[in-house]
Amino acid sequence: MKSQHQKQKSKNQPVKPATTIGTTSKPSKTPQLSITSEWLMVWGITLLAFVLRIWGVGRFSFWFDEYLHLIPAKEFIEGKGLHHIDGNNGIFTTYIEVVFLFLFGQSELAGRLPMVLCSSLTVPVLYLFTRRLFNQRVAFMTIFIFSISLYSIFWGRMVRNYATFLPFYLLFCDQVLRFLEPSLSKIGGGQSTEVHFSKKWLLAILGLFILSLINHPFTIFVVFVLAFYGTAMWVIHAIKEEGRKRFLNKYTIFILGFGVIGFILTPQGNVFFSKLLGGILPQNMMQLIVPDIVRLKQLWAEEPFKALGFYWDVIQSDTFYTYILAALGLLIGLRKFTKSGIFVSGHFIFLLFMMSFVFREVTLTRYLYFIYPFYLMLFGVGLVGVAEWLTGVVFKKPQLMRSGVVWFILLFAVVLFSQPSTTKAFLNRQLHGQLVDRKIGEWYFPHWRDALKYVQQNMKEGDVILSTVPNAPRWYLGTDTSTLGWFRQRHYDGTVKDYVPNDPDGKRISAYTTEQFIKTIEDNPRGWLLADYYFYNRLTDDNARQYATENLTFHFNASADGSVQVFSWDKSNPKKTETPVFIEIGKPLSNSFESPDLPFSLSLAELPETIRIVIDVEGISMDNQLVARVNDVHNYFIKKPENSRGWGTEFATFEVPKSALVEGQNKLKFIYNYELDVNRPGVAIYNVRMY
Repeated sequence: MKSQHQKQKSKNQPVKPATTIGTTSKPSKTPQLSITSEWLMVWGITLLAFVLRIWGVGRFSFWFDEYLHLIPAKEFIEGKGLHHIDGNNGIFTTYIEVVFLFLFGQSELAGRLPMVLCSSLTVPVLYLFTRRLFNQRVAFMTIFIFSISLYSIFWGRMVRNYATFLPFYLLFCDQVLRFLEPSLSKIGGGQSTEVHFSKKWLLAILGLFILSLINHPFTIFVVFVLAFYGTAMWVIHAIKEEGRKRFLNKYTIFILGFGVIGFILTPQGNVFFSKLLGGILPQNMMQLIVPDIVRLKQLWAEEPFKALGFYWDVIQSDTFYTYILAALGLLIGLRKFTKSGIFVSGHFIFLLFMMSFVFREVTLTRYLYFIYPFYLMLFGVGLVGVAEWLTGVVFKKPQLMRSGVVWFILLFAVVLFSQPSTTKAFLNRQLHGQLVDRKIGEWYFPHWRDALKYVQQNMKEGDVILSTVPNAPRWYLGTDTSTLGWFRQRHYDGTVKDYVPNDPDGKRISAYTTEQFIKTIEDNPRGWLLADYYFYNRLTDDNARQYATENLTFHFNASADGSVQVFSWDKSNPKKTETPVFIEIGKPLSNSFESPDLPFSLSLAELPETIRIVIDVEGISMDNQLVARVNDVHNYFIKKPENSRGWGTEFATFEVPKSALVEGQNKLKFIYNYELDVNRPGVAIYNVRMY
């Protein structure tokens, strides 16, 4: 116990201001830019982000998911009302598409422009938030790498609800944390300032929450982040504080929240919350809170680290060893900016863990977009920390951090870490197809605009259209749904976790089952089938594909790059030649430069010394453009057909000696010689005959 003299002495002495847990105890001595210079740099980086995102954004056709927003917006402008809007797919995104399509017309550029703007305007929002959490230097490094990151560029320009979601989510997190932690209220902070509660502020936070939520239900994940943050801060207080505040403080309630999360992940809690929330929340939102434990156990047993590896691939593919500095930044952040470090860890470490091991039923590269800035913050902390250590400890000249040369070196380092060559390749590419590494963006962009232009020039009134992506002709041709059918015979069943056959949809124009596909062709005098890569995956029934290639006319020149195959039927001009084989290879975006193996059986005793093989082919324009390979060993270069017309089906021949064949089962494969034919117009093979 203290003596009376000590008590009196301490009572008469001035009280030192208490150091807030999680903040620096001394004011920062880091020199700050003037407000004018600071914001000139911020808006300069914002402009850079805009240029990188707008560059070439209108050159490639829309992809499947982008139509989720585009078609409702297009139909609203045409006076058909605002229909088919799914909250999981971003209500706000669809509304903003209405405005931009109305103002600038219906094009790829106009459709993606609002995404580009939202992604670019994320830069100043991210700057303010990062500056509040850490400091000016870290904020600049963070927004600079965000602006030039290929992952951020790619997903910041696609018509989906991620570019629109991120700025509102960051603003919401910024205000929630500012409300929860007054010591972080001052931007660049760590210094305690008084923040008064007000109804206007509460309404602002609620408004930001709603704006974020109508962009994506991922907003709900903030509950998990706050539970993690509050629990971590409660533990710190329990260790450092004394008396009643040690266990009873403003963070105590978060212990309960963290406990609820744990209870949800038990079989009993899973059942309880599924019943409780099932009748209150939409199914898609409820699944973000209550995962399917039975399915999770199966995934944990089969591929426990698949989802984590998937997200880790995004980081490794987008940047060059940034994770080393990010790991260092995590340690520096937790030590030097404890509150900020914990909050950022809650987003990138804890949420990444939850997405990798709990909410992992669907794992997509774009899901990382809304927490990726928090990873970049850690990178910024690590990079600046290394620079401060080098200038202050190694070179003993901390004043170097004020130098513009050091700033230039840091920004140059960020450029190197971001792998500029991959970004340059993406921005300069003129093709459709796989625009970036699949680890960054799994989307493949068929050239629908090119193929549908051909159809538009050749179709007649009354033609019906079947398509693997029906929204493509709806957008590019304005095709009415009454004359449009979906060419898919299977779908993924979330209950059995497999692809299963479709039930008939009862529509007059339909290819939802193979039987409906055949009936649609029989009942309509003319029509078109438009097929992208879905034509060859598990959503298409093999029998439906075979019927299409055998009975419909293939238009070889409809798609220059081969990404969309165009077939048609016309009963007034029926197909004249049989096509028991259909192979298209060699076009830049066709399936491949090699055909599948074509098996055939022979009896050598009945064969002459040489057999002659004739192929019905379209597109051969030079000798040796196509190579036939027999039994994986023997190659035969095929000459251009004699008296070639240069168009339509022609007949090419080559001879195979008996010695190249074996008794019984043999196989034949065709290979496109793309090294010889750099223009790659491709070829189509319709039949193979042997004499």
